[in-house]
Amino acid sequence: MLTALAITIALAAGALLLALTSDAFAYELSRGVEAAFDFFEYRAARKAAERREFAQAANAEVAYEASYSAAV
Repeated sequence: MLTALAITIALAAGALLLALTSDAFAYELSRGVEAAFDFFEYRAARKAAERREFAQAANAEVAYEASYSAAV
């Protein structure tokens, strides 16, 4: 009885392994990984743009204060 259970589990594990290594699974996995990479790449680009905008605004404020104090 235990042998039949072990054979059934081995066959199920083999079937799962074949399903995971099939072309369809590999395609879906690559699409998922690509989507995740695009998401994080977009997020990083957005953060960089926000930091750049903040730095430009801070530089403009410093330049304005410097020109104002020079005029006074």
